[in-house]
Amino acid sequence: MRNVTTIVTLALISGSFAQSGPDTLHWSSVQPLRGSDFKMEPQTYSGLGGESLCMLSTNFTKTGAFTRTKFEVAAYFDRAKSWIDLNGDRAAMVAYFQVLFDIYELHARQLKQELEQQAPRGNPTEFMHARYDAAMAAITEQSNQFRKESRMGMNHDVVKQWQNRIEVDIASLPSTQGP
Repeated sequence: MRNVTTIVTLALISGSFAQSGPDTLHWSSVQPLRGSDFKMEPQTYSGLGGESLCMLSTNFTKTGAFTRTKFEVAAYFDRAKSWIDLNGDRAAMVAYFQVLFDIYELHARQLKQELEQQAPRGNPTEFMHARYDAAMAAITEQSNQFRKESRMGMNHDVVKQWQNRIEVDIASLPSTQGP
């Protein structure tokens, strides 16, 4: 058994857009992550306790010069590229990775709100790319702070504190679903 469990979360940035794949989960308040959502074979040789791949997907549609831009923003979890060590504390690891996934959802909601409130009248591509990049930087900063404070998920009390705080923050913002 390992004395120290190391857990890593990866962010996928493909250009400025992350695309959902065939084995991804959209963030849901009613369906949190489960141990069975981590489908990649555990990489026990790595010395890590697990990895999760979360993504932030953004897109927009604008049907005409005088129509309002519709923004789509979503947080996804890639089940096929996420794993946890089967010999570790699965429930604690899933809780840790849920908070990291929640951080993506929080920033997805903040980003969508910002895009809708501040979008320029013309082509929003450059505007959206800049806001996406800023959101990814904020996700990285907040995730790193969480990793540090929770000692990479080993401090279960800190994980729970972050979980409670992020849930309140998410609930204070409109959902990414809908207009």
